Amino acid sequence: QHVTRPLIAYLCDFNIMDKFSQCHMALLAGTSHPELTELIASSLNTRPTKAEISKFSNGETSVVITESIRSKDVFILQSICPPSPNDTLIELLIMIDAVKRASAARVTAVIPCFGYARQSKKHKSRTPISSKLVANLLETAGVDRIITVDLHSSQIQGFFDVPVDNLYAERLITRYIRKKIPGEWVVVAPGVGGVKRAKSISDLLDAGFALLHKESNYSMLKRTANESIYTPAKPGLSGDDSLRRRALGSHSMEDIASLSSSLSQAVASPRPMPAGSRLEFDFEGSSSSSPATRAAMQQLTPDMSPAASPAIPHDDTHAKRMNLVGDVVGKVVIIIDDIVDTCDTLALATRTLMQCGAKEVYAFASHGMMSGHAVDVVNSLVGLKELVITNSIPNDRTLAACPRVRQINIASFLGDAIRRTHHGESMESLFEMPTK
Repeated sequence: QHVTRPLIAYLCDFNIMDKFSQCHMALLAGTSHPELTELIASSLNTRPTKAEISKFSNGETSVVITESIRSKDVFILQSICPPSPNDTLIELLIMIDAVKRASAARVTAVIPCFGYARQSKKHKSRTPISSKLVANLLETAGVDRIITVDLHSSQIQGFFDVPVDNLYAERLITRYIRKKIPGEWVVVAPGVGGVKRAKSISDLLDAGFALLHKESNYSMLKRTANESIYTPAKPGLSGDDSLRRRALGSHSMEDIASLSSSLSQAVASPRPMPAGSRLEFDFEGSSSSSPATRAAMQQLTPDMSPAASPAIPHDDTHAKRMNLVGDVVGKVVIIIDDIVDTCDTLALATRTLMQCGAKEVYAFASHGMMSGHAVDVVNSLVGLKELVITNSIPNDRTLAACPRVRQINIASFLGDAIRRTHHGESMESLFEMPTK
């Protein structure tokens, strides 16, 4: 007993016990983000397990693990992300199957960016819940545990029957803000779905909080029509003229005059309505509006015509306007989100905040997908000082092409989670936010 305790203390001081445990660990890298795997391996004082991942001439994925992983605790690192989320997903599934068939003791999938997370519910009829399908595929392949960062929807954890550790990047973001962004902060959520995430950061920073509410073309049309038909006429306007101005918004009187005959045939003067009643004015072809009315409105709003643009979905994914709830005048605004993709929402939010009197705008997101014209949008935004993302997705080209983009390294954060999982230690400290 007197010899054992000093020996254990000696081994702990020189990190020999960790190295002894790590000989039973295997870190396997997919092709989505090999640089992050190298950084994580360095933080764990180990090296990635050798494997050959390639494609056959017909496009099928081939995985060959060239080292023995029998009875080892295997961690497979793979982000399901652009430019080929489908390929990276299939590759991850094949790697899990290969590891299971190689007699590994346990298989943990480390997925810094969990693809298909935005498809976690049915937005309308006849659509899939793709994130649930991905969860089923991973479990069928044989995964024993999932480690990921900032799921778009926390409910995705419930899609799995195996443990899921959803780590939060807020602690890293908060540290960055305190060190590098001076001024009086206001934390802004760019949508109702990100209120909880943004509010937790504003509380830690002792900063103000504001909310941007997105409004799509479809909802704007519906609301404008419902509010316009049964409101009192303004003094000096006849019932017909008042109705036309309310229904047609900011269009010129010349435009209204050119369609006067069509509107006169389609729209009657306002009449009293019972209290609490409301007319649904439908521009999509239902029987609640006549063909003449729909033709007139489509001529005045060509950008919303089915012939001029794609169909507008009944959700907020195609936001055309944002309403600010809160005060940002003269303050440094910090936008908090989990994903930036095309950056269209970011551009709309930045313009809205600058018009409302913000001093400057910083944006933070855990996953910088930066697809399509995102780099051009960020480079052209007036008022945006920085867009800060993590390296959950490889963004070398984005960093080179856009000087406003900054990157936070999450390798040591994920490495700590892997180490704690391997040694059976509590993960509670990783979920705790830093103190004020």
